[in-house]
Amino acid sequence: MSTQRISPEELKRRLSDNDHDEILIDVREPNEYSNGRIPAARNIPLEHIEAAVEKLKDIGTVYVHCASGNRSARACELLFEHGVNVVNVDGGINAWRAAGLEVVGTGKRALPMMRQVLLIAGALILIGMALGTWINPWWYLLSAAMGGGLFFAGATGYCGMTYILKYLPWNR
Repeated sequence: MSTQRISPEELKRRLSDNDHDEILIDVREPNEYSNGRIPAARNIPLEHIEAAVEKLKDIGTVYVHCASGNRSARACELLFEHGVNVVNVDGGINAWRAAGLEVVGTGKRALPMMRQVLLIAGALILIGMALGTWINPWWYLLSAAMGGGLFFAGATGYCGMTYILKYLPWNR
């Protein structure tokens, strides 16, 4: 059996009933969550979802959403494998907004963490190439280090730059 799915409108109706033992989990990063969230949602980022499995097993139905549905689908697979009654919200908060449903939060729009990483890594690669060409060939090592870091992040799922970036003021 695969993970169940629900439309934003149906989820809104079910959450309004209050007759059910249920919870809505937002698996986006904390900065995304604070920039706009579904009122009833609790934030458990995707990277921490496995640690929450035992608590979520005791809940009747766990609804999961992210921005568009990709991260929540991965979270749903993991939770389903651990015996959690889980339902994925179709289209995530983007579909929730498109349906005209309420979103609360600061409204400020910080770039998603992954885009910040890509922008910084790309800029450092270009800077390393330029400095290596015009100043000193040793600057090529900066580009090589960034390329190696991106490869390592892709291979392991661990990106050291995200752990640095999360402490910047706009990511809190």
